[in-house]
Amino acid sequence: MSYDRLIMPFDEPKCVISTKAAGTITDGDIVAWESGTDCVGSSMSTYVTADIAVLKAASAWNGIGIAMQSTTSGLLVSVALDGVFMLPAGSTAVTANEDVVVAGYGNMVNGITDDASGLQSVFGRALTSATALTGFAIIKLRWGKWNNMVTVQEYLSTSTGTEGSLLIMKKIYDRLIEAVDKRRIGRNDIAIYMGPKDIPGSSVDIDLATPDSISVRQIAEGGANPIDVESYTSFNMKPVKYGARPFITKEMMEDGKWNLLAKNIRSVGIKLGENEDTLIVNDALDNASNTITGGSAITIANITRGMQYLDDADYTPTTMYVGPEVLNDLRNIDTFVEADKLGSTEMLDTGVVGKIFGLIVKRISGKLMNTKYAYIFDREEAFVMAEKRPVTVENYKDVIHDLSGASITQRIKVRQLRAEAICKITTTWGRWINIIDGLRSEDLKYEDGSFSASQAFSWAAFE
Repeated sequence: MSYDRLIMPFDEPKCVISTKAAGTITDGDIVAWESGTDCVGSSMSTYVTADIAVLKAASAWNGIGIAMQSTTSGLLVSVALDGVFMLPAGSTAVTANEDVVVAGYGNMVNGITDDASGLQSVFGRALTSATALTGFAIIKLRWGKWNNMVTVQEYLSTSTGTEGSLLIMKKIYDRLIEAVDKRRIGRNDIAIYMGPKDIPGSSVDIDLATPDSISVRQIAEGGANPIDVESYTSFNMKPVKYGARPFITKEMMEDGKWNLLAKNIRSVGIKLGENEDTLIVNDALDNASNTITGGSAITIANITRGMQYLDDADYTPTTMYVGPEVLNDLRNIDTFVEADKLGSTEMLDTGVVGKIFGLIVKRISGKLMNTKYAYIFDREEAFVMAEKRPVTVENYKDVIHDLSGASITQRIKVRQLRAEAICKITTTWGRWINIIDGLRSEDLKYEDGSFSASQAFSWAAFE
C-alpha cells in the first residue's frame, strides 16, 4: 500500500531519542526494541547510545515509535516517541477517539474496540477514523502505559478529577507585580527629530554649516571685494531595525490570570524605549568633543569647566545628565546641601537639585548610562534622532502549534548633531578623604575603613 511516510503537519514530536539501528530503516517506519536482555548497566557513566537498538516492527503490538530518518544497520537513528503522524489503517478499521496498536505489517495500525488503557502495547490515539486497508488516519502517538498518562488538564476535562484536588491549596496574588520603571532619558532633549515622512528613502543626509567658516575683511578704497563663502559638512543617518517577537500558547491565553500577550507587548515597548536611551548615550553623548577626567568624585570645578567648554564654542549649557554615583557625589557637596549656601532645602527634600548653575539636572538609571559619568550639553544642538518606523505591533497566529504572537519592531538611528555642544565628565570608582592638610599615608583612608594606611597611600598615589 503506497502512502506518504512521516507526515507531520500538526505537531512536532517533543520526545525524540537517538539509538542504534539493528537493520535497514526508512524514515516513517514504525520501529520496535531489538536490544536483548540486560543491555544497559546500573550506572549512567557506562551507558552509550549504541546499547539500545531498534528494528522495523515486524510483529503486531510491539511498536514503540516512528523513525525520523533513513539509515542502515549499525548507524544511529532518531526515533519519535510522541507527536502527530498520518498512518495507514491495517486489517481492523480505525475509529476516531479510540486507541490503536501496531499491525505488524506495512507500517499500519489497527483500531482497538475494547478498553485498552491498561495495555502496555497501546501505540497511540486516533484523531480521525479510517477504513481498513484503504484509509489513512491521523494518530497521536501515546506509547504504552507511560505515554498513555493524561495531563492534569485532560484528567479534569474527563470529569474524573476535581479542580484543586491535585494540588496543595495555595493563593495566587490577584495583581502582577511589575518591574520597577527606570529613570529614563526620553525624547524631550532631542535637538532635531525626523519621522517617517522626513525620510523618504532608507537614510537621510544632514548638512551642517561650519562655524566661523566665512569672514569679512577690510577693503581699501578702490580695492576689490574679496570672495568668501561659507563651508559645510554632511553626515548620513541610516535607521537600524530593532525588535522582539513574544509567543504565547493558546492555553496560557485561556488560563492566565492576565493577558500575557498584551503584557509581553507592553514589556517589549518599554525595552524599545530604553534602547532609545542607550542609543542616545552610546551613539551621541559618548562622542562628545570634550571630556573631563575627574577624580574619585565629581567636583564643582568639573561642572563649571564642562560648561566653559560649551561657552568657548558659543553653545549654551542647558542640561546635565548624571548617573547614580555622580548624584551621590553631588549629595555630598555641602554647597548643594546646606540651605545657607544653596538658598533652599531642595536637596534635603527631594534628594536632587533641579538646577545647578542654570543646568537642568536629570538623574538617569545606571542601567542606561555609566553610573560614574555625567554629560553637559546644549539641548538645541546636541543630538538628532531619525525614526523611519515608529514602534509597530503586528499580531499573528501559528495555527499549527496553536500559538498567538506579535512582532514588535522599530527602525531608528541616533547621532550627535554637534559634538562641540557636548561635554562628558568621568569619575573613578573610589572616594578618598584627606583628614588633615598634607599628604601622609596615615592621613588617608577609604570611607568604609576597609583599607590600611599603607594600602590607602598606594591608592592615593594612583589618584
